This record gives sequence, structure tokens and C-alpha cells, in this order.
Amino acid sequence: MPDLNRITLIIDSLPEGRAQVHVNIPAPLPGMRLETPAHSLAIDAVGWLGKQPAVAGFIYGMEPATERLLAAHIVLDLETLSTKPNATVISIGAVALTANGQFVAEFHESVTHASQPNRGIDQETNDWWLKQSDEAKAASFLSANSIPASEALQAFSQWVNAYADPKSVKVWGNGSSFDNVILSSLYADYLELTRPWAWWNDRDMRTVLDMHKGAKDVGPFEGIKHHALHDARHEAKQLAKVLKHVTSGAAA
Repeated sequence: MPDLNRITLIIDSLPEGRAQVHVNIPAPLPGMRLETPAHSLAIDAVGWLGKQPAVAGFIYGMEPATERLLAAHIVLDLETLSTKPNATVISIGAVALTANGQFVAEFHESVTHASQPNRGIDQETNDWWLKQSDEAKAASFLSANSIPASEALQAFSQWVNAYADPKSVKVWGNGSSFDNVILSSLYADYLELTRPWAWWNDRDMRTVLDMHKGAKDVGPFEGIKHHALHDARHEAKQLAKVLKHVTSGAAA
């Protein structure tokens, strides 16, 4: 069980006298509610820092390196304002798993669409968002904790490097032309940033679930649909079911 009474504040300097503040809390288990005094203090800190010239956010799962499991797979889910490769990204969710499907860590950041002026927005997707729940909207383009795209990408790269080897980790998107392609395109907008996985390790959830149809059934969806992290958690359960089946078969 992770020690949820231990937190860390990390402050990174940014240009123009600004700072990026992350509250690091040991990785909760999927579905675990974080209601410890440390977590309450962290929320208060983020609330106060958010009013300063700073960017604040949560990164879960930053245990000391000696305690970490190495992730072989990352399940990625994006919420966007278009379905095209250059779509505006409004939130990034991800769950890291070991080679046999064990949970390692998770990531979530909401992204300001104003920081992506040259990226795609289409009316059909906007109309679709109008029909979604207030909770889903609040976790993406209406989030009070959204950060600029470049900072969200830096945070994601740091998270990947903390839990996986970027040269070998496999990144799973839901559709061969969506999550991985769009996030790769967003990284390409920033010459100073490098995508934290290799193109040959792009993987597609729809393909593997078509081959292992039984893995689709992992019980009722938990959380908010179209919340990037909650969607990634659900898809991670499906991938874990496939991985456990495949690895148990190999062992036999």
C-alpha cells in the first residue's frame, strides 16, 4: 500500500520569473480516494500557488527510484477539440503497466487550448463536447488547473522517464491514427522537446482488443467518461487482461 501521508513539492524555474509547481504523491491504487491530511495540505498549496505567477499540478507515483517498477507499457488517452492529426489537445491521461500488466503509475494534466493557436479545432467535435457531462468538461477545457501545452509535454516526458525506458516502452493509443499521432504532432510543434517514446513502439488498443475480444469485459466503467485519466485507466485494465493472458500462456 503506498504511503499517502508523504508528499513532495517540486518547484521548477521557468522563463519570465515564473515557476512550475508539482505536488508529488505516491501512486494511489486505481479508484483509491486521496483524503489524507497530506493530500488536503497539497490541495491547499496548489490552490495558493495557483494564484501566484506559477503553474501548479499533481503528478502521482513519484516514489524513490529504488521502489519503482519499470513500466513496459503506457496506455495513453487524449481529449481534443478535433479528430485530425493536428488536433488541439485539452487533456492528457496515461497509465503505466509492467510487462505482465501490473499497475505502476498514472499521469493527468489539463492543457490550455489558448496555448495552441495553430492547432485544429472543428465544429463537429465542439458540438460533441456540448453533449458531454459537466464533470468531463471540468477535467479538460474548463479545468481551472490547465497548463500551457509546452509545460504539459515537459511534465509528461518527465513522468515517462521516471517510470520507463523511452527507447523500449510501448505506448498504446485508442486507434492507430488518434492518440499517439496527435501527441506526436504536438511534440513536433516544439523543437526543444523530444517525444518520450520511439515511433516503432506505437501500439493500438483497438487492434489488440479485436484480437482478444474477451479483454473488453473488465466490468463497469469507473469514473467519468471522457476524462482522459479515467478513460486511460479503463483501457489499461483491458490491456492488463490481455498481457496477463499472453504471459500466462507463454509461461505454460
